Order: sequence, then structure tokens, then C-alpha cells
Amino acid sequence: MQLPLALAFGRVAYDSPTLPNDPARAMRDGDHLSLPVMMGTTRDEARTFVAFDPEPITPERYDALLAEAFGDLAGDVAERYPLAAYSSPAVAWATAMTDRVWACPTLENEQLLAATVPVFAFEFADREAPAIFPFSDDLPGGPYHGSELLSLFTIDLPGVEIDLSPDQEALSASMIGYWSNFARTGDPNGGGLPEWRAFTLRDPSAQSLAPGPEGIGLVDYGAEHQCAFWAELAEREGSTSAP
Repeated sequence: MQLPLALAFGRVAYDSPTLPNDPARAMRDGDHLSLPVMMGTTRDEARTFVAFDPEPITPERYDALLAEAFGDLAGDVAERYPLAAYSSPAVAWATAMTDRVWACPTLENEQLLAATVPVFAFEFADREAPAIFPFSDDLPGGPYHGSELLSLFTIDLPGVEIDLSPDQEALSASMIGYWSNFARTGDPNGGGLPEWRAFTLRDPSAQSLAPGPEGIGLVDYGAEHQCAFWAELAEREGSTSAP
């Protein structure tokens, strides 16, 4: 799979005194510090990157992108992410890339780490997060890459007005509480916040973080991002490319 706009963002420079080993191998081998981990993504990570694509994503280009990324398996991806299920081809492409490039690798890393250390998984899911990038009617920002930072820090961007609603302000307060608790104790729970269960191999759930009375709670992260499909597709690709 070629995955345009994708894996370059996840490559890590290692083989140095600071980071001597490949992090992916270290996690698989359990060769890492025994410390609690908080790890997560935004619900629509890839929309940020698709928004900067200089070419419009038409139905024809969607098919071409799938063919470029997935080759002979493009039809399987098109069937799983059909254009009819999304408001635009750009949203369809961003959803497929969110799941394949960001969400499912994150889930895999959480599973590797959870074998040896406490893991607290999250997903920022505010569909109305303030947009600081050039999104369009065909591709609304939603909870895009980096949007969770607006709930954690005071950010001053020239020409950009960041105005949180009361529900978003409440979410921000909860998130700051979670992050502060985790930094202090290694556990985000406490201070009257909604319970955040640790991610385990038996209970691989993530804490969904969205505004509103029911906005914070557990979500089946793997099902939401169709990770079983992507794992099966990777196995099929490996079996067809094996000598």
C-alpha cells in the first residue's frame, strides 16, 4: 500500500544516543520504560491533510487515489468506504485515511503497550471544534488533527478567532483535569471527572472526549475506525506479495 500523504508523518529518526532503537520494535519486544501511557487521536485526523491538497477530490479522483494507495485491493476499500455513505469524495477519502493511517496504527500501539504498562486511550471527538485551517463546505473540519490542542492550551493565532461554547469550555476544563491528573499521578481519574477506564487487551476502549452532557464516555475505537477490516486487508496484501 502506498498511502499518499501518510506514513512520512509517522517515521521516527532513531539509531542515535537519544533514541537508539526502532520504537516499533521496542514496543513489540517490551523494551521500554515501565511508565503509564496516555495515547490517542482526533476523530477525523486526516481532514487537516486532505484540506491542504491543491487538487479537488472528485469521484474520479477518489477512485484514482484508492488505486494509487491500495492497488489491486482498491475495490475492497471502495466497497467499505463507498461515496454514497459520505457527504463528499473528500470526506470519504479523509475518513479512509484517518482509519488506515492514524486510528488503527494507534490502536495497534496501544495494544502493544497495554501488555506491559497501564494505557489510557482517548479520542477527541468535538464535531464543532473551531477551525484554524482552510476547510471547505466539501470538507468540514470536525475534530481534525491538532484540534484537541484548542481545548488544552490558550492559543493566540493572528486573524483567527477561537471562541468556545459553554459546553466546549466544560469539555476543556475536564480535559485539563485529566491531563493534569495524569501528569501528577499517572492516572487521569480524580477530581469528580467522569471515570476513564484503562485500555486493556480485554477491554480495548477509548475515552471519547466531546462537549455536552453525554460527550465524555467510552467508545469502541477499533469498531469505529474499522480496524478489523484494515488488519485483514494488510494480511491479504502480505499473502499476495509473498514470494
